[in-house]
Amino acid sequence: MQTELPDGIYLDLSFEDYLAAPRVSSGNLTDMIEGPAAYWANSPMNPDREECDETEPMKLGRAYHCARLEPEAFAQRYVQEIDAEDMPAGTLMKDADYKAALKELGQAQIKAGETVLERAERLAEISLNVCWHVERAEWEAENQSKTWLSRKHMAEITRDAARIRMNPELAALIEGGMAEVSILWTDEATGIKCKCRPDYLGSNWITHLKTWDMKIAGKPGNRAVVDAFRFNGYYRTGWFYLEGLMAMPGLVFRKPDGTLTTEVPEPLGAAWKAPKRWDHWFLFVRRSGIPDIRAREIMYFDVPRGVNEQSIGVGTDGFKRSVTVLGRKADMEVRRCLQQIADCSELYGRDGSPWFPRDMIGRIGDDDFSAFWLDSIEEPR
Repeated sequence: MQTELPDGIYLDLSFEDYLAAPRVSSGNLTDMIEGPAAYWANSPMNPDREECDETEPMKLGRAYHCARLEPEAFAQRYVQEIDAEDMPAGTLMKDADYKAALKELGQAQIKAGETVLERAERLAEISLNVCWHVERAEWEAENQSKTWLSRKHMAEITRDAARIRMNPELAALIEGGMAEVSILWTDEATGIKCKCRPDYLGSNWITHLKTWDMKIAGKPGNRAVVDAFRFNGYYRTGWFYLEGLMAMPGLVFRKPDGTLTTEVPEPLGAAWKAPKRWDHWFLFVRRSGIPDIRAREIMYFDVPRGVNEQSIGVGTDGFKRSVTVLGRKADMEVRRCLQQIADCSELYGRDGSPWFPRDMIGRIGDDDFSAFWLDSIEEPR
């Protein structure tokens, strides 16, 4: 597996190879917000870290993601698992049925060492009976390269993907570009090698796809998605991705092996030929099958629409972009996380030695609490 990949934009890098690339991701920044110890514990530096197998919720999450963003790829990668409802009337389903049918044909019901499948195959060869175990085995052989989904989950995923594309304004955020593009770059200030994998990358925008749910009954939906954006640190994620995009000023598209390529879809190729602002959108899809989908543009900059810019600094018309308070907060937190990673790498090394909190000894005082909490008095009850 290729892991030491050079900086660039990878259009066809597999998810597995992306994960294996030893670079800092937005998820690592979330770990560092918790502290160096959490960052180290969840990193390959931890010799005792256990690799987790893909769970059923993880498998379903990837299926939902693929269906929403890559409907054509979804049809190639996933298939509805065969079940009894797919069988014609009269299909023999159980081993007892096979034995009874063999007996009626004057055949031995059981042979030494014979499996249920082999018994069903023997019956199918000498009769017109449709046998479930035979049909199932043939179906599995034909679909071994795909991920199997139950009838229930396939229906839910298909319905969910269709709902997003019912609204032209929402559909436009996940059309005309490419899904799962990998961007690898080196942070100029710290030298930290970074990576991100936008859910959807268009010619002048990026779309992040996130699920949300109502944590408190009755809370307004708009407030719920803002809280999800805040408390999950998505504002850092968006800014981190922006830094990755801005680190790619030229056509540095690469194949999965790291070699340069000029075979780039026009919408993406055009984006780097004419530098411009990148709009950031978050598409929030509510869980539990509720058709509540909300798209929110993230205002990292105060920029009049239509301004064509070259960088975070000065645009082609000399217009200086004004970073919003949200943008400054995201930038400062990303900067501090990357600097902390660089400092801890130098202090503790990357050879497996644990990383400890930088402030293991400290104090808790007035400044650690809100004035509202300090002014309130709890009554014993």
